[in-house]
Amino acid sequence: MKADGTVLVYVETPDAEDGFHSLLCVLPKYEIKDVIGYTKDEQEKILARIKKNAHLIIKYSQRGAK
Repeated sequence: MKADGTVLVYVETPDAEDGFHSLLCVLPKYEIKDVIGYTKDEQEKILARIKKNAHLIIKYSQRGAK
């Protein structure tokens, strides 16, 4: 978790043609940025998974790297 309370969630998926597809989601605003290779439909599905697990992502981000 950053000092301002935001959490950066990086998502990558291997792709045989492009190498990797990737995006960044900024919590708690659920802002999608820096999309490479994902369709709008794929982005929506990823965002739905992030929203479903956001409470855990934020909880564990507060602990920091150990």
